Amino acid sequence: MGAKTTITLNPESGTNTFWWELSDPNKKISIELPVIEKPNLAFILPSEIPPENAPLRGSSLSEKPDGWIVEIPKPAPAPVEIPVAAIEPNWLANIRQIAPPTTDSPAPIPAPAPAPIPAPIPAPAPAPTPNPAPSPLVQNPIPANIPNLFPSEISRSLVEQTLNQNNADDAVSQIDKLFEQDYENAYGENFTDQKVDVQYLRETLKTIKEETGKQAVIVYAIVRLDQLSLVLVVPDGPPILKNIPVTSKDLLKKVAEFQRSLAKPNDTEDREYLSSAQQLYQWLIAPLSKDLEALNVDTLVFSFDAGLRQLPLAALHDGNQFLVEKYSLGSIPSVSLTNTKYQSLQNAQVLAMGASEFHHTDKDPLPGVPIELSAIAGSRTKSQNTAAFPLWQGRSFLNENFTLENLKKQRQQQAFEIVHLASHASFPQTLNGRKEAEIHLWNRSLSLNEFRLVKWYDRRQVELLVLSACESAIGDDIAAEMGFAGLAVRSGVKSALASLWKVKDVGTLTLMTEFYDHLRSENIKAEALRKAQIAMIRKQIVIKNGQLQGAQRSIDLPDGLKDSANSDLSHPHFWAGFTIIGSPW
Repeated sequence: MGAKTTITLNPESGTNTFWWELSDPNKKISIELPVIEKPNLAFILPSEIPPENAPLRGSSLSEKPDGWIVEIPKPAPAPVEIPVAAIEPNWLANIRQIAPPTTDSPAPIPAPAPAPIPAPIPAPAPAPTPNPAPSPLVQNPIPANIPNLFPSEISRSLVEQTLNQNNADDAVSQIDKLFEQDYENAYGENFTDQKVDVQYLRETLKTIKEETGKQAVIVYAIVRLDQLSLVLVVPDGPPILKNIPVTSKDLLKKVAEFQRSLAKPNDTEDREYLSSAQQLYQWLIAPLSKDLEALNVDTLVFSFDAGLRQLPLAALHDGNQFLVEKYSLGSIPSVSLTNTKYQSLQNAQVLAMGASEFHHTDKDPLPGVPIELSAIAGSRTKSQNTAAFPLWQGRSFLNENFTLENLKKQRQQQAFEIVHLASHASFPQTLNGRKEAEIHLWNRSLSLNEFRLVKWYDRRQVELLVLSACESAIGDDIAAEMGFAGLAVRSGVKSALASLWKVKDVGTLTLMTEFYDHLRSENIKAEALRKAQIAMIRKQIVIKNGQLQGAQRSIDLPDGLKDSANSDLSHPHFWAGFTIIGSPW
């Protein structure tokens, strides 16, 4: 055009104006460009109900979307309150937006009144904290484009807004509620109305320290589109927020690789899992390591977001040792869904039941179950050698005596604090698409939900449910993940111990005998499991010459397990899948 071009910025509106001066100095052309605001985006994981007509954003190994990207509507600006003393008598006449239309007979101006206060929003807002100041974003309605099966108090977009403000105090209560809603939506049931905040968690951790001597912390891990957020809750002081720059796609892909490399019955010399174990350690543990060391922490309790709930934490590796060699580990669905009260198991009674044969299904026999039951529970005397079997006072029932009717009968007669079920446990898909945990009894299969509904634990809540032959179809889909992570909630017990993948009978027998041995002397369940896993890592218990040989005792193996002679059980395939779900205490 042969014109001179200049650009001017309007400092008040933030707009840019382009000017073109033509050869005729009296002729100018100008265009004012509006401000283009950057959209506020959020990532919705597959665990949540997708928005309507959602486009697929990415793909996973199972050919399913990794999630959806949605735009979060910007909240309306917060109303500005005007001090009453500064309001002139005719203030309503000066506010054009609310003044009545002009007529020949103007309406009388009402007497001045205090500025109206907006009606409270039904969803409760987290309590404000002095630093940082509460943001009006938290008090806005939940965006309508992130639906749930039931009306939700907390949305993922609200949690992301709070994390973006570095408001860790409010983020804790919001994340805990969000995770609780995941399970309630998955199972179509309201499990609890308990409210959790930072102060409640601090008091809980202090009480656990007083009662057990264990210095525990809680770590919330939430998966976001382009980062992983970790919130560390400590007994004293504010929560610690760390944002790790890793995309959800890369993180979940690495988790899936790690799970598969450990779940397969591989050669004990195979170290395929190690690179994934070390990378996941760098993302999940290393950012918090200095804080953990400064606090002398010995117990880590994780509350995981979808995609991480089947993570075999114990096998994460820092380059020198496994995570379980340094910390006792626990995994909870949310604090609100966990009974955090401590009760010692020193004088507990064990009800041990199981089946070695399965005539009503196509499941393989479990030849190690008879030995497992007799080693765990039976009649003991106070003078009995601590190395002798059975390890615990209680009762055991095998095969035809392993029925729901007998289970209910035994619990009605005696309040066993520990229930051990040595049988196949799997997660078949139900008609509604969920993967429901299912226990195979002698004469039938029974879901854990049915267990809970018939109130087989009615006299007193079971402190520990052990499923020693669990096979959860790890990595199958989000429903299987919810099935495993929700074991304690679904079965109505305080804590559950199960395996993320199927382990050979001899490996299960090894870990279970060690676990029950250490449970007699350790204050918390997670530490007893840790000691059993360390014994296997360091080859303190081995299979040799047809025997399970440990430091204090040996067990003659049945013919069905003789093919495991001289097996090396130090590989994480044999021990890393066993996880405490629910209260680690």
